[in-house]
Formats: sequence, C-alpha cells, structure tokens
Amino acid sequence: MLTKDEKVKCHAIIHSFAIACGTSNAVRVPKLGTAIDTLTITFMCLSLARVFGIEMDQTTAAMTAASIIKQKIAGPTKAAANALSKMKSWLGPLFSSSVSIAYVEIVGWAIAYEMKKQASGAGGMIALPKLA
Repeated sequence: MLTKDEKVKCHAIIHSFAIACGTSNAVRVPKLGTAIDTLTITFMCLSLARVFGIEMDQTTAAMTAASIIKQKIAGPTKAAANALSKMKSWLGPLFSSSVSIAYVEIVGWAIAYEMKKQASGAGGMIALPKLA
C-alpha cells in the first residue's frame, strides 16, 4: 500500500506525464506521438523510481517505455484513430489523445505499485495491463 506522501508524489508525476503524452498525440505528425510517448514514459519511470528509492538507469527506463509503446499503445490507438479519421478528420487526434492519457495513467499506476512492492522487498516484476 502506498503511503499518503507516495500517493501525492505519484499522482503529480503520473498526471503530468499523461497530459504530456495526450498533448503530443493531438498533433498529426507521423511518428511524433510515438517518439514523445517513449520519452515521456521513460522519464515517468525514472521519476517514479526516485519516489521509491529504486536505482533505475535511463537505458532500463527507455527499454520499459519502448516496450509499453510498442505492445500496448501504438498499434491499437493508431488503428482506431485512422478509422475515426475517415469519418471526421478531427476525431482521430482527439481519440489518440484521450486513449494516450488514459493508458499512461493506467500504466503509471501499475508501475508505481510494482515499484512499491520491489522497494518493500516483496519482489515482483512490473506486469502491465493488457488491452482487450
């Protein structure tokens, strides 16, 4: 269980990075959203690790971020956004931004709770939520 201080810190970190990811996806520039999402989630992982006193280097955080983007966000979001864009041109970016914000929130809290387990000695591996 997270302490009140940890929750406050995680809340600020996760929400800030989620908004950054969502904003980057509002602009329709090929590969820009994915690049910014990767950087954002990398730095979110590093920031969350500091909250729990976990040593994490930038390479490990970047690999975690790249894995999250590739497996969980990029494919499903892009496919749905392209389908919506065919109906109305403004729906694709709006959808991509919304999904990106929501997913970074989910992933951020999953990472925070797993890092808490690791920091408290309970071990475990970061298990990311699956998209249906």
